[in-house]
Parts: sequence; C-alpha cells; structure tokens
Amino acid sequence: MVLSAMSHLVPGFWNSSTNTEDGGIIEIESWDSSSDCCQWKSVTCDLHLPSRPITALDLSGLVGSLATAASILTPLFRIRNLARLDISFNSLQGEISGDRLANLTRLVRLDMRCNNFNGSIPSQLFHLRNLEYLDLGSDSLSGNLISDVGALKNLRFFNLQENFLDGEIPIEMGNLSQLQQLSLRQNRFSAPAASVLMPLFQIRSLVRLDISPNSLQGELPTHGLAKLTRLVKLDMGSNNFHGSFPNQIFHLGNRQYLDMSDTFSSPESIPSLLLKMKELQVLDLRNNSLSSGIPDEIGNLANISLLALSLSNLIGGIPASIKQMDRLHKLRLDRNSFSGEIPAWLFDIKGLKTLFLGRNKFTWNNSDFSAHHQSNIKSTIAICEEEATSGKCRRLCNKIDVVLAYGKVIKVTLDIGWWSSAGIKFGNF
Repeated sequence: MVLSAMSHLVPGFWNSSTNTEDGGIIEIESWDSSSDCCQWKSVTCDLHLPSRPITALDLSGLVGSLATAASILTPLFRIRNLARLDISFNSLQGEISGDRLANLTRLVRLDMRCNNFNGSIPSQLFHLRNLEYLDLGSDSLSGNLISDVGALKNLRFFNLQENFLDGEIPIEMGNLSQLQQLSLRQNRFSAPAASVLMPLFQIRSLVRLDISPNSLQGELPTHGLAKLTRLVKLDMGSNNFHGSFPNQIFHLGNRQYLDMSDTFSSPESIPSLLLKMKELQVLDLRNNSLSSGIPDEIGNLANISLLALSLSNLIGGIPASIKQMDRLHKLRLDRNSFSGEIPAWLFDIKGLKTLFLGRNKFTWNNSDFSAHHQSNIKSTIAICEEEATSGKCRRLCNKIDVVLAYGKVIKVTLDIGWWSSAGIKFGNF
C-alpha cells in the first residue's frame, strides 16, 4: 500500500515541479520508485519496526507551479502511519477532499499553509483526534467553522489566518482545552463580537491569540477575556469594538504583546492601568482617537521594544521618561499633533533602530546636538514602508537608512511632505 502510494506521488511531483531556484527538484532527485523510499530525502520511516512504515513527509515548497490538490493529496492520504505531514508552500489548488483523509488517524502535525486551497474545511479533518499542530493559514478557504472542530481536544497550535472564513465561532471550540496558539487573523468574521469571541474566551490555556483584522462589531465580552490569565500575546487590531479600552485587558500581568490599533470607537487617553504592565514588549495603539498627550509614566514600560502611537491625535511633546526605555528598537509617533523640539536624548537610546516622526509639528535644533549625538544618530532613523504584495505569504519592506549630516543646517521642521536644505532630505517616516 505504501509503495503504491509513493509511486503515485513521484510522478505527481515531477510533473508539477518546474522551479529549481529553491532546490525543490534537487530534494526529490533521490525519489526513484525502484529504490527504498526510506532512503529518499524528505521521507522519514520508523526503522524500529520490521515493516519500516513512513511516519513523516516534509514536502514543503516542492511544487513550483500550480498543481491540483487531488493529484498530490490523494496518494498521501493512503499512507496510514503518517504522524507528520508538511505540504506547505506548494501552490496546490482546489478543494481539500475529505475522502481518505480519515485514514490519517495517527497524524500529530499537519502543515498545509500557503497553498491555493478553496472551499470549506472538510469535517473529516476535525476527527483526526491526535492532531496537536494544524496550520491552514494563507490559503483561500471559505465558509463557517463547524461544531466538529471541538473534537480536536489535543490541539495546541491552530492557524487559520489569511483565509475567507466567516460567520460565528461554534461554542464547541471552547472544548480545545490544550490549545495555546490560535490565529484567526485576516478572515471575514464580521458578526457581533460576542458570538465570535465568547467561545474563544473559554480556552483558558491560550497563550497567543490573534483576531485581527476581522471587522468584528459591538461590545467586547470583557468578562470572558478576564479568564485568559495565561495570555502573553493579544492582537485584536482593526476591528470595530464599541467604547474604550476595557480595563480587564490590563489586569492580565503576563502580557508581552498587545495590539489594540484601529479597534475601539471612543478611547479617550492612554489608560493608566496599561502603564503598569511592566512585562510589555510590544504595544500598538495606532489609529485610535486618544486626543491627549503621552503620560510621563510611559517610561515605566522599561521592557518595550516597539511602541506605536501613530494616527492617534496625540498632542504635546515627547516625554523625557521615554529615555528610560533602554530596549526600545522602534518608535512610531508619526501623524499626530506633537509639537516642540525633537529632544537630543532620543538618540542616546542605544537600541533605537527606527524612528517615525513625520506629519507632526516638531522642530529640529542642531545646536542641541554634540559630536557624540551626531555619531549615535547615524543610520538610526529609517524610512520603512511595508505593503502586502499580490502574492500570498510575502511582505515587501523597503528600508532606507537616513544618515543625518548636519553641515550648516540650524533648524528643520518635520511636517507633511518632503523638506530639503543643503542637500539633506527628510521624509514622512
């Protein structure tokens, strides 16, 4: 049975593989159907058993052009002893057939991300009860999650990001009591927030949760959120929750990553409770109508590596307490209403790599900078624009280091558009 399956698989890959740049063809040059498949690259067998069954296949990135899902998956689903299967980054197109999928009862890890699968997730997949790792991210799957998903009680990692899933989340998903990482990022969940989130807030084992951006609407069910005491990363950016930041979020002391950008309809200021979350490493509050200044207590967040406060109607100056953030790598204060001089101490923050200050009303006074500051500032300010390309699973980041040479420039105002003097250009970063 296994040899038959592999013999069917080999021509499927040879016929579909056209791109040798990533070494895909080289990986399967050893796949000779007349030889021992346990000697093939990307194939793992259990050599402790007399039958030496195939237990793992790493077939990531082997198909260089579009191939039908059936031509590749049908032979794979005959290999009943598989515990690990990676078929990611293969441009497979078509539906994931439930036929024979139920054969893979020993499967522990399944990675099918970054293909072109469409249609709904077959119910048979949710009955592979030994699964601990399931990645279906960056495909084109659609439809609703069905209640059968609650059968995956051993699941620890579940990625559904960048698909077209919609509707509500079945209450049975709260049965995934071992789940630690869940991403529903960039789907089409637009139902009332409570109908999507309440099942998720029953999963008290969650360590990482990403529900951005999904256009969820209505009140955030905060009483459920308070149950997620193990949560380290929470990304809920780009939704449409009513009201302001809920206090329950700030009582979860283990939080290291918090993204609430473009999320709440009427926040008023940066919450004081947030400034007590000393474990935070990433804080993103972009595109919220805060309409106030940055509190002096912001410096209490000494472990912050990324602080993003762009597009938030913030006023005033840059508080001196930010100099206490020794681990700060990236600071985004652009597109606000800040004013006053850019403080020289900003460039004494040793780890600062990227600084966005554009579209404010800052002034730049060269006389405040010593030769020491001029040395430190070199290449620390960058322009970095990120955009999603048309291809799946790629991000384009153009990073241009700006070397500041002062010359005779005495003062520079950073505002909308490009400003130049003496051959020096400053942009909206």
